[in-house]
Amino acid sequence: MKEKLIFEKSSSKHLQFVEEVKILIDREARKDNMVYQTEEALSEQIMNEDAVLVFSESRLVGYICLEYWKNYIEIGGLVVDPEYRESGIGYQLTVEVIELALSKKSDKEIIILANSVSCLIPKKIGFVVKEKNYFHSEVWELCEMCESRHKFPDCRCVGLVYPV
Repeated sequence: MKEKLIFEKSSSKHLQFVEEVKILIDREARKDNMVYQTEEALSEQIMNEDAVLVFSESRLVGYICLEYWKNYIEIGGLVVDPEYRESGIGYQLTVEVIELALSKKSDKEIIILANSVSCLIPKKIGFVVKEKNYFHSEVWELCEMCESRHKFPDCRCVGLVYPV
């Protein structure tokens, strides 16, 4: 039997899941698959209704969020519990957060900074890969929290832009 998944836009009621989100993110960050996030940053994303969480029953199984830069709205922090991967959750989370970003009615570009492996979902949705120098340097500041920061700009990170 297929489990029912519930996708929810974040609100203060989701603050109780910050530690669980951090555990999922830290596991992937240690493998150099994503950037570390602080509990404070995660709490802010959740409180500001800038994240989407997915649950199976009452168990958190995925997370994605928006970050705001001077010229961009960045989609980031996509993480899915290893037991739930390859089930379409990452794709659906990305679609849900794109809708959230578009609802902000901003003139900023919607971007994703991903490694060469995790850019498959954005490409499938229609994001276009751009050279690193296309993006203002502010977006690469998070690289300071990455395990591969000493390799930048020759790391496996890529920038993608949503075609609005």
